[in-house]
Amino acid sequence: MEILWEDRFRLGVEKIDKQHKGLFTVARRVLNILDENREDKEKQRFACMEGLQFFKASLVEHFRDEEEYMRSINYEYYQEHKHKHDLTLQRVLPTLERDLMTSNFSREAIEKLIGFILVELIAHVVTYDVAIVGSGPLIMPRERLDVSVVSFATAASDILEDTFGNAIKVTMIDGDYIGGEIEDGVYQKSIYSYGKDKQVEFYLEIDKELLFQGCAMILGKKRTKVDLVIKSLMSELSNIIGVRLAARFIPPSEDYEQIDNRLIRYEELMEKLDQGLPDISTLFETQFGKFSLRVYKSA
Repeated sequence: MEILWEDRFRLGVEKIDKQHKGLFTVARRVLNILDENREDKEKQRFACMEGLQFFKASLVEHFRDEEEYMRSINYEYYQEHKHKHDLTLQRVLPTLERDLMTSNFSREAIEKLIGFILVELIAHVVTYDVAIVGSGPLIMPRERLDVSVVSFATAASDILEDTFGNAIKVTMIDGDYIGGEIEDGVYQKSIYSYGKDKQVEFYLEIDKELLFQGCAMILGKKRTKVDLVIKSLMSELSNIIGVRLAARFIPPSEDYEQIDNRLIRYEELMEKLDQGLPDISTLFETQFGKFSLRVYKSA
């Protein structure tokens, strides 16, 4: 497997860029060790634990220094960014470690670890981190955003291109999408709550081929089934889209949080559509396949 540093990950802050490059190196070594010892259960068990601990230690140091830098420049979204760091260290990594131990290092738990390392590292750098220096998909002040279909579509396409680089070209082909174009796909539901019992729901549909291609851009190797690495990619991609787009539907004065983020069946997607039309429903096309975004906002 490959996980390579690219210039688009650069912030222009020497210390942070050096640490990011180091994390890419650590991740690549961990993944290679896991691959090399795939047939030797004991070696793979040792590689998993050593790799996870080494990666975790590197993240702790990096998060500490990155947070110090954000405070030094009075970064506006410091608390939101720190919350993402805390969630990773206090909830996500301990859960992965527990799953490895309780499953006796099952293939499923190992794939989940691989998926996290790959997706968390690249997705976090190209979204949350580049925003610190005023670029990338998380920099628009909430009070300047609107919910027009054109603005929504522009933001959605920007997110895909920011995440995967210029290799994916995105075009909106339907701003009033009814459904039915992506029957052989992967489907994700995300819900954000705010105010008093108010919610915004996002439904992301994506052609399997497009998701496989996106994973190949990260891994250097194309996958052909929806395994845990693909599911991790889908989950983090949904997080990235949701964080940016949820703010378009929520007043700037309101705090909000994600309360649900999970894969769903195609039937559940259709059941939601039968209950009522979404506030926004868009269909996009890329050279590798289509994806759709639907938004439901509570009254």
